[in-house]
Amino acid sequence: MNTTRTLCRRAAMLAMAGMLACRGDDATSPTPRADFDTERAIADVSAIESALAGAVLPSLTTLAAHADLSPLAAGVVSAPPHLSAAGPEAAAVMMAQRLMSFSAEHDAFTGRAVLPPSALGATFVYDAAQRRYVVDPARTGAPANAVRFVLYAVNPVTHEPVAGSEIGYADLLDESATRPSGVQLRLVVVSEGTTFLDYRVALDGTPTTGLLSVTGVAFDGHTHLRFGIEARARHAAEGAQLEVGFEFRVPERGFRAAGHVVVTRAADGRATQAVQLHVFTGDADIAFDVRTDGRAVDASVTVNDQPFATIRGDAHDPEIRGAGGRELTREEMQALHRMVQLAGGVLGAFGELLAPVAGILALVQYVGGGAGG
Repeated sequence: MNTTRTLCRRAAMLAMAGMLACRGDDATSPTPRADFDTERAIADVSAIESALAGAVLPSLTTLAAHADLSPLAAGVVSAPPHLSAAGPEAAAVMMAQRLMSFSAEHDAFTGRAVLPPSALGATFVYDAAQRRYVVDPARTGAPANAVRFVLYAVNPVTHEPVAGSEIGYADLLDESATRPSGVQLRLVVVSEGTTFLDYRVALDGTPTTGLLSVTGVAFDGHTHLRFGIEARARHAAEGAQLEVGFEFRVPERGFRAAGHVVVTRAADGRATQAVQLHVFTGDADIAFDVRTDGRAVDASVTVNDQPFATIRGDAHDPEIRGAGGRELTREEMQALHRMVQLAGGVLGAFGELLAPVAGILALVQYVGGGAGG
């Protein structure tokens, strides 16, 4: 029981950074509540992780290494980076910074295309002699409003692309002309006729506000992860605020999660975070409500609208109580451990889905700069 309590206290501390993750040895007792199927919840988290780790990702990573892409651009054509160390709140803050800077620089966009016309329809291929990606003017097949990158099998020893073994492609499409203002981009990764990643990003804003929408689907050959994220950022002399709403689901498992994250930073650097999360797994609706200023935490967990636990007090040593303020039993502590693990998996996926956004914008700048020509 002491180990579980320590794990849950660690979870409360990590919630300050926007990530309800709970690490350590797994509890091994039978399912402690009839309305919370722990084994199914664990399988749901595994399905999410699997959908974000498709078979084409090694080729995408190799593409990033050999296309002379900036680190940000590499983020969009490689596997979404695992942010377990920094947490999704850190990913959200990073995304907000990129969003604000991009909005300030490009607020004059009025629905016109952002990829240069000279790059549209071009296909980048791997040149083994130069060990980099270059444009192949003889290649056809890329959409008229896109730039295509050919994907290759990867040598497991050298980690170099095998130039004679193509396995698919990644298309970056410019859909900005379909919007009255702002920009809209789409990344589609296809291998053997199957779409493994389809990412659409819309961005609009002014020098002091930003609006971002991300929708799409990730697929590993067996499981789909369908997602939607909307973010609003505001910046003023008195401080800044980032508000993010997200929802994603795994249709094959009947799994769904929806969350709302608000990060507020005052001019003096003080920050507060609020996380609201609903996870629907099996017959259970598990809800988390976490608020913290970095020193204290106030969190509650409910199952099917019934109070289950509270985590309150000093963020480094909070008090964990059950409904009505009573002590949790050993089985209830183990159930809470599993619930926090589930929330950690969901919020971790949220962070990974945010991460490629800055890379998409950087890739536009890379292509616009004429690289690989």
